Amino acid sequence: MPVIALALAACGSHQPPDQPIPEPAAAPPTLELTGIEVPTDGATLRAPVCATHARLGETELEVAYHTLFRTGDAGFGEMYSESGADLGETCSDQDFDSLLVAGGKPWLVSHFECVPGAIWVTPLQQGADGTLTHGEPHPVDWSAWGGVWFPCSGQVSPWGTHLGSEEYEPDARQWKADGTLVKDLYGAWKDFSRYLTDPATGSPYRYGWPLELAIDDAGTPVPAKRYAMGRFSHELSYVLPDRKTVYQSDDGTAVGLFMFVADEPGALDAGTLYGARFTTEGERVATAWVDLGHATQAEVAALIERKPLFSELFEVAEPAGDGTCAEGFTFVNHGYGRECLKLAAPSERVPDPALAASRLETRRYAAMMGATTELEKTEGLTFDPDTGTVFLSVTSVRSRMLAEPGAPHDGLQLAENRCGAVWGGTTASGVLDTSGAPIASDHVVTSMSALLAGSMLPEIDADGNACAPTEIANPDNLTFLPGHHLLMVAEDTKWHKGHANAVLWAVDVRDPSRKQRMLVAPPGGEVTGIHWIPDLLGHAYLTTVVQHPWSEMPKDQPVPDGITDDDRRAFTGYFGPFPSLAR
Repeated sequence: MPVIALALAACGSHQPPDQPIPEPAAAPPTLELTGIEVPTDGATLRAPVCATHARLGETELEVAYHTLFRTGDAGFGEMYSESGADLGETCSDQDFDSLLVAGGKPWLVSHFECVPGAIWVTPLQQGADGTLTHGEPHPVDWSAWGGVWFPCSGQVSPWGTHLGSEEYEPDARQWKADGTLVKDLYGAWKDFSRYLTDPATGSPYRYGWPLELAIDDAGTPVPAKRYAMGRFSHELSYVLPDRKTVYQSDDGTAVGLFMFVADEPGALDAGTLYGARFTTEGERVATAWVDLGHATQAEVAALIERKPLFSELFEVAEPAGDGTCAEGFTFVNHGYGRECLKLAAPSERVPDPALAASRLETRRYAAMMGATTELEKTEGLTFDPDTGTVFLSVTSVRSRMLAEPGAPHDGLQLAENRCGAVWGGTTASGVLDTSGAPIASDHVVTSMSALLAGSMLPEIDADGNACAPTEIANPDNLTFLPGHHLLMVAEDTKWHKGHANAVLWAVDVRDPSRKQRMLVAPPGGEVTGIHWIPDLLGHAYLTTVVQHPWSEMPKDQPVPDGITDDDRRAFTGYFGPFPSLAR
């Protein structure tokens, strides 16, 4: 009876009194950044010129650039050997920075893009207004992983760790069976050998990996290399909000684009790797994905420990002039040149050559399996969760990205643009790979096209710009401000080749013609290390680095009198503090 009574009451004719219609919730305020003009003294700058104001809704904000470090301050960026000996050198190529929280406190994690590389960790103090100051920095011990090789860009993972990268992986084909090199001089390896206690123990397959670093509650760094994700010239690995789909850019000439789909969200130690296959369709690049196989951290770690030779992964032959190969071999054209490859026979050290090749020689294996290796210096990656768009920066559209009549593989056939572009890629669920198998991700890029592009000038202007100063030039690092439609674009550019001074841009992706300069760097400097931190203990920050000012300059670029080594030290800092803008 009680059930029937309730049912009758629910269906009765008695109507409750009218309720007032609630007012629609106000849209959250949008952040607008106030830009700057190119300074008239750009050719002589000794420090970056930076924007100082922003607006959040109707509220004016002061968001100055705060320098936390110059390289060398308190030892920041000093280089050490495997045994902990000081190498007597400071790296001014400070690149990516993470801001993390561990033990309820803020921390800074910093890359130094040299060989040997270095990663430093610094405890921070946060003032009541959000201003950050630094404690004593110290280097992270990577000796259990063989050290660090050219650590480049990165991301703060959705689970709060530092995700880094090792760029420009050493070419393992140059190593002979006795551990010596085919070439007498292999500059980067020679430099790196200073790190090793016994250079003869070094193996190229220990370098060229994604890096992950956590800080425990006691403030102790916990480093790792993520072997299941593949080995190539990692610019960065960017994890999407699903915590399992990871896009990976490959920095160099004749390189690829990769996607890793983890078995479990928040764990990068097992998953399936894919290489992108591009087809040019007008101004759009259709994107398909070639399955490169599944692997686990343990499987690949065991391979690396056995120190396999390149010849245990592949047989190799020289191609004919027209790109044809002997029977059984496949032609590939990638960052280390033109080759004919086929998988080696199984051996004691390499019982599964396909698995080994897919992870230790990812770019070569991807090319052999039909993925595209025609990209030129693909760099930054970021994501707009509101539109499901992956952004990828291409520093310069040239070389193998152009049409190559008669080439065996020619997926990219684009117009040259030495000023570069930023591509946007739409994502979808239910996508099949090139074999027809489903990809276990709801965020698979299926096409890409240019959102932004630089504009080549017919001749170099009076200030030394080869690209229009009103547009981007040679984009590198990217970061996105979700909910505010802002894409930050950092330049890696040079006098007489791009812009005379590298710029940090804020671009409204709804109307890319609306862009603002947030920072202008001294000559010879690269803007890097940008990463949006929407909430760090109640405040938001935009990390920003000016790498190697007055250092990477064309030989014919004039250097003003009085420029010293002190002016060549990198700037490590942040824009902010902003109020927390977590969503």
